[in-house]
Amino acid sequence: MVSTTLREAAWPGTRVLTGDVAGEVAKLNQESGGPVPVLGSAALVHALLAHDLVDEYQMWLHPVVLDGGKRLFGDSGDRVDLRLVESTTTGTGLVILTYQRA
Repeated sequence: MVSTTLREAAWPGTRVLTGDVAGEVAKLNQESGGPVPVLGSAALVHALLAHDLVDEYQMWLHPVVLDGGKRLFGDSGDRVDLRLVESTTTGTGLVILTYQRA
């Protein structure tokens, strides 16, 4: 896990990023040898997308309708083709979709 807002990491495996976030994530990706999950940070996701640092998208669709929210991909107009590699539906109706670049 990564964070750009915490001052220090309280959870094991969490890294606090400062300065050049895209550069630090690229370095972390090389060091870790595994996935670097991003949960609930639209600003960080937008920075990673702008620097082509997203290998896989896992979208969780909850069976809830809200009045508003943030757009995940923004209005950049850049097209990214994806292919579905896995899908799971839970007993509560949560749908987990995993995509990779086509």
